[in-house]
Amino acid sequence: MASCTPTAAREQYCLTAGDLKGLEKPYTQAQVEALAVAKYGSVENVAAEAARRAEDRASKKRKREADKASAGAERDQARVLHMSVLRSLLEARAFPPGVVAWLLETPEAVTWARRKTFNPEPTQMRAAAAVVVEQLIKFQAEAETRRTDLLQTIRQRLVAAERQSLNEAWISQQVMIQLPPNEPAGLCVRLQPRMIEPNGCFINGFVKNKQGGPGPLEATRKAVTGDVITNVNGIGGTWQNVMMALNMAHQRAG
Repeated sequence: MASCTPTAAREQYCLTAGDLKGLEKPYTQAQVEALAVAKYGSVENVAAEAARRAEDRASKKRKREADKASAGAERDQARVLHMSVLRSLLEARAFPPGVVAWLLETPEAVTWARRKTFNPEPTQMRAAAAVVVEQLIKFQAEAETRRTDLLQTIRQRLVAAERQSLNEAWISQQVMIQLPPNEPAGLCVRLQPRMIEPNGCFINGFVKNKQGGPGPLEATRKAVTGDVITNVNGIGGTWQNVMMALNMAHQRAG
C-alpha cells in the first residue's frame, strides 16, 4: 500500500495539519485522497484547488522578483544621481579628472552614493553631498602630502645611493653667525628636511634680507646650495631638532 508524506498531503491534496489529525501515521495515499475528496467534493475539485494554489505561489514569486528588480533599478538610479552630484561638486573645485575619478572610488563616496533613498530636492541633496565632498577633499590633501613626502624620500635615497657609488665624502665645518635683530627671514635660507645621512636641514637656496642684500649665512661665503645644516648651538641629530634650534635662535635675536 502506497504511503503519503505530510508535505504531499498539503501540496498535492491541499490538506492542512488539522485535516490530518484524524489519521494515524504513516499516512497511506488512499486515506489522504479519500480525506481530500471528502473535503473538496471530488477528485476534480482537489486537482483544481491544487492548481489554484500552485498558480498563487507562482504569482507571489513573480511579484517578489519584480519588486526586487524594481528596487534594484531605483537603487541604481539613486547611485547614478548621487555620483553625478558628487562629481559636479568636485569638478567645481577645479580638481583634475584623474583626481575626481579617484575620489569617487573611495569607500566614503561609494557608500554615500549607494544609499537606499535619496532626496529629490536638489538643494537638500547638494547640501548633503557637500559634507561628503569636504571629507573627500581632506583625503586628497592628505594623499598629496604623503605623495610629496614619498617623492622627497625617494629622491634623497637616490641621491644618497649615487653619492655612495661615487665615494663622495661630506666635509664638516663650523660657521659662526650673529643673527641681526628684527630680520624677518632669520638666516635667509630656504630649507627642506633631510632624513638620510647627514641628517638635518638641506639648503635649497638663499633669499635676500630686508635690505635686499645677502642674508647672514650667505654673507659668510661658507655655505652654498646643497649643503646641510646638521647642528645649531649644539642641537642636532634630526631635521626637527635643527629647525627647532633655528627658530629658538631667531626668537632670541628678536
